[in-house]
Amino acid sequence: MKMYQVRIPILMYHRIGDTALDRRFCVSPQEFQRQMQYLRDREYRVIGLAALLELLAGKVQPLGKVTAITFDDGFQDTIDYACPILKKFHYPATFFIISRLMGLTNQWMQSAGYPVARLIGWEQARQLDAEGFSIGSHTATHPILPEINGDAASYEIRDSKRSIEDRLGIPVHFFAYPYGRFDQRIRNLVQESGYQAACSTQAGFNGNQVDRFALRRLDIYGTDLLSTFGRSLLFGENQMNLRRLARYYLQRSAARFAYK
Repeated sequence: MKMYQVRIPILMYHRIGDTALDRRFCVSPQEFQRQMQYLRDREYRVIGLAALLELLAGKVQPLGKVTAITFDDGFQDTIDYACPILKKFHYPATFFIISRLMGLTNQWMQSAGYPVARLIGWEQARQLDAEGFSIGSHTATHPILPEINGDAASYEIRDSKRSIEDRLGIPVHFFAYPYGRFDQRIRNLVQESGYQAACSTQAGFNGNQVDRFALRRLDIYGTDLLSTFGRSLLFGENQMNLRRLARYYLQRSAARFAYK
C-alpha cells in the first residue's frame, strides 16, 4: 500500500474574548473571525483529530492543505464567541476540558496574575457535543503532570477520561497535557489509559513519523497579527514575526553554506 506523506499544523487556542484583560492567551472574536476567513481564503481544509490520525497513518491521500483546531481549558467566553464562528465556516474543533473544574474558574492561572475567567459546565459540554464538536480531556485539575507521583498522575489522566465519558455518554479519545508538560512516564500512562492520541505544546508540523502521543501544535497568541498567523501556518513556528522570519532564513543559509 502506498504511504502518503503529510505535514499538518494543529492550531491551539485558549480563550476567545476580551483581550483587554489577557493579551497572551486571549484572541479577540474579530481576530478569530479573520483567522478562520484566512483558512477559507487560502483553501485550508479543517479536519477533526480523528481524521488527522488517519492522515498521519498514511493510508488516506491528503487533499490540499490541511489543519485542525483545538481549544484548551474550556473557557466560557471561548464557547460564547468561537463556536458561532466555527459553525459559520462549518469547521470542526476539539475542546479539551478539565473534569473537576467544570463550571468553576481558571484557578491555576490566578496565582500568576491572570484574570479570573469562568469555565464551562457539563450542560455546555453536552451542547458542544450535540453541535458536533469533539470533547477531549485536559486532566481533572490541571496539574504539571511530570511533577506529581504515579497514583496522582493516573488519577488525573484516567479519572478525567472516565468522568467525561460518564457525564456526557461519549467516548473520549484525545488528551492535552497541561502546560504542555510531559515525560516518557506520563506519555505512556496516557496511552495505557485508552486514549488514541495526545497534544503537546511543542511547535511544528505533524508528519507520518510523529508520535501520536506528542502531537505538535501552533500556539496562537492574542497579540498575533494576521500576517504572523499566516507565517506560523506556513513555517510551523509560534509567533513567526518578521524578525523570526529573518532569523529562519539566516539559519537556513548558514546550514546550506556549512554543507558545501
